[in-house]
Formats: sequence, C-alpha cells, structure tokens
Amino acid sequence: MERKTMDEKLQKIIVLGIFFLFSFFVFRTSVPELGIVTGARAVDYKIFKDQEAGAFSSINLSVPRSEGAKRENTESVDPFKNLDIEAKSAYVFDLKENKVLFEKDSDVLRPLASITKLMTALVSEERIPAGFYVPISIEAIREEGDDGFRAGDKFKKEDLLNYMLVSSSNDAAYALAGFVGSSLDGNGSTPARFVMLMNQRARELDFLSLSFSNPNGLDIKDGGGDADGAEGSAKDVAGLMEYLFQNHNSMMLATGAESIKIVSDKNRVISGVSTNKSFSLVPRILASKTGYTDLAGGNLVFIFDAGFEHPIVVSILGSSEEGRFFDAAQIANAVLIYFASEKNGSNVGL
Repeated sequence: MERKTMDEKLQKIIVLGIFFLFSFFVFRTSVPELGIVTGARAVDYKIFKDQEAGAFSSINLSVPRSEGAKRENTESVDPFKNLDIEAKSAYVFDLKENKVLFEKDSDVLRPLASITKLMTALVSEERIPAGFYVPISIEAIREEGDDGFRAGDKFKKEDLLNYMLVSSSNDAAYALAGFVGSSLDGNGSTPARFVMLMNQRARELDFLSLSFSNPNGLDIKDGGGDADGAEGSAKDVAGLMEYLFQNHNSMMLATGAESIKIVSDKNRVISGVSTNKSFSLVPRILASKTGYTDLAGGNLVFIFDAGFEHPIVVSILGSSEEGRFFDAAQIANAVLIYFASEKNGSNVGL
C-alpha cells in the first residue's frame, strides 16, 4: 500500500511538473506575439512633509507593473501634471535640450526679494577688477541683518560676492553696490546709481520683466505702505540664473556650498551658512539663490544636475518660507521621473 501511495505521489508530481513546464513555455512564446511589455513600471513617486518634525522626506510609495499594456498604446506619462506646489509661479527649463519642462504663470510679475542679488552679483563682477579688495561701509552695516562685518573691513571681491550669494548678506550687497556706485557720475546716492546699472543690464540681456529698486531686494518701507524692492517673472529669473551659470560659472558653483568662510585683508574671519535648505531634498544642486520677504513670500532659483551633466534650471516665486523647499523637491523628483520614463521608452506628455 505504501509503495502504491508513493508511486501515485510521484505520478502526480511528474504530471504537475509537465503542466507547469508546458504553461511556462506557452506564456513565454506568446508574450512577443501579444506585444506585452513585461517589466514596464509606472512609478508613483511621492514626497511628503512630516508635519510634526517639520522635516522633508521622499519615498517610493508604489511601483505597480503595467502588464498587458500594448507597445503601440503605452500610456503617456506626465509627472508634472499633478504637481501640488505652493508657488504662485514656477518655470523649469532643460539647459541641455533647450526646452521648457514645466511652467506655472511664469510670465506674471512677482516680488523677487533676495533673488535680486543675482543681478547685484553680475554688475559687481563685471565692474570690479578681479582680486580687488572692497571696503565695508558704515551704510552697508546699517542694512538688515548682522553678518559680523565692521566698517573699514576689506574683502576680496570674489569672496564678498560668494558670501553675499551663499548667506544672502544684505550688508555685502550694499557694500558692493556702494563701491561700484561711488565710481559713477550722476545724482543720487551711490547705491541708487548702482541700481541704474542693474536695470540697464536687465534690458541689455532682454530680461524685460526684471525691475530693481535697491541692490538687495528688501521690501521698501514708507508711510504709504511697503513696496517691493524688485520684481520680475519666474521665466526671466531662470534666464538670469542660466546666464550667470554659463558666463560666470565659478561664482555660481560657489553657491552650491552649504556654508562659507571669508577672510578680510586684516585676517578677520566671517562665517555664514547657506539660506537654501533644499540640499538634502534635491540631488546634485550646482547653483542656487533664495529670497524671502513679507511681500514676496518664499522664492528660490536653482540649477541641479539631473544626471550625466544634464543641468536643469528651476525658478520658484511666491511660495512660503518653508514651502519653496518642498516645491523644489517635488519639481526635482518630477524631472527625474520624466527622464526615467524617457529612458525606459514611455511616451512622456508635457
């Protein structure tokens, strides 16, 4: 009886084995004929903010297989379609392929806040000789914020520019503006003369939406209510960032640092940290500049490498102080999904 039972079990195993082999063979040979795309994936990549900790994180929540999809009817993928960003305006441009990836009210004028300092940096870089030491004036120290500068301190132009851009120093912006303005003929204060150069340079570069009233972008306080220190579109802000990155690359690469130290002519050390909190959220940031005031809200413009020397410029205007970094993370992840979809042969809709 036991021998018979064993034989019956063996027969069943053999029959099942043949059945599974036959089924597997039929499945494998039928897939190409049916045009099934095996292994294709629709990645649902989401970012969330931990409301209690106030921190940002990113995770892959699901990776469902799109089995049964026809090659000729592969579903279009648009990772930008459902972006939920706080920013009132945004502009995302592929510098390598020279094309727009995403935009939201990108031509609407918005207050720029400290993104203004990108134009301050450009005019200063072009007007002050390389290696020249720029003095810190008493007027500069009176600006909002305390970086530890003293009147009479002198810093090499390149160091002061980098410090202004990384730590968003208002003192450094006014020191540079005052120094350049003092060399110009005309009426008005030396910073006012410098601002004329800023507006002139914007017109020369065809960034016609950009308009500046001071060198640092701070809101202007007066009896009739606050006015913005500068305004412009997300599109032109991205264009200015691109111009600086292509023509003054070393200066802009310095803005990818999370902290900075500069030394005066008398060996006084001034230290600062970057105002950009998205370094842990966005991969391979190459250059960046933040801006925030009551009128502007949270602004951010940055360039990141989407992979294999593929720079993308992202301009975000009118978000919140913390929301701009969350917006940046969402946009960067959408860009990465877009390129991953392209690489995998999916139809990408923009």
